[in-house]
Amino acid sequence: MGGGLDVKERMRKMYREWCGKPCSECQTSCRVDEAMPCSPDCELLGEDGEMLDYRRCLDAGCDVIMLEELRLDRETAERWQRLLDMPSVDFGKENIDRDCTIETWSVEFENGHVADLKLCSGDSNLFLDAVLFEPCNIGLQEEFVPDCPDSILGDHIFAPFEGRVNYVMRISLKTE
Repeated sequence: MGGGLDVKERMRKMYREWCGKPCSECQTSCRVDEAMPCSPDCELLGEDGEMLDYRRCLDAGCDVIMLEELRLDRETAERWQRLLDMPSVDFGKENIDRDCTIETWSVEFENGHVADLKLCSGDSNLFLDAVLFEPCNIGLQEEFVPDCPDSILGDHIFAPFEGRVNYVMRISLKTE
């Protein structure tokens, strides 16, 4: 961990108002605990209170990170990734329209949030667009747009705001 300080020393330095007790034992509300994705005493936090490795958080069963998985067939994933990796796509040859959403992959999390990964065409190439939606009284509204990924397969992380749940959309290949 960073700078040789243990977790409690580091958190006391960063958050002077933190009492130092494990947050699960506290009976009062704490601005420090509420401003972070997990408790200030979590050993999986980095120097600035960020998650060091979301996979370790998932393995630890942390409730501040949710995972939903989606499996794609190999042929579809490989075709789209091959075209995505091209700097310029011959849209006519590939039978693809310009400036449109070609494919959308979605997962819904247990709290009603929805993550979309969209494969889109531009003027000359393909790109991915990722969006996290949150439920509201009129359906779903956009909550967070991360940097555009460059790969379809893998973990797509949506970390909207401090103190909020982090979402992982895992896209992998279907097993044959």
